[in-house]
Amino acid sequence: MIQVDLQQQGFRQINLVMNLSENRQLEVENAFGLQVDYAEDNGACMAQLHQAVRDKLKPEEFSIELTLVGVFACEGIQNDEDKKQAQVKIYEALFPYAQAMLANLTVSAGLPAFLAPRARLDPEKIQLN
Repeated sequence: MIQVDLQQQGFRQINLVMNLSENRQLEVENAFGLQVDYAEDNGACMAQLHQAVRDKLKPEEFSIELTLVGVFACEGIQNDEDKKQAQVKIYEALFPYAQAMLANLTVSAGLPAFLAPRARLDPEKIQLN
């Protein structure tokens, strides 16, 4: 059984751009990327979750981008298929921190809280680096 245990997490980068025109309705899009680097023995890994929210029409007026780093202890990872399963679990462990930060930043900017939707990852579609 594959197990990942979050040991430490923190934000490496946060960028907020808010130059909104008065009374303009935002049409936001949400995107993410996940990069995971495993130790040689697969007993640990470091993951970077990049989450971005931006206005579809004018991203130069509103965007939030953040990079969250997590360090994990790993067990049961023997091959690439196991790594794909682990990456789903890693995303699920890191995402709530990114979601909370996005909500806090939008509220701090005077907007309603933006709750980014959780992606449904399919291990078969994950590409390893």
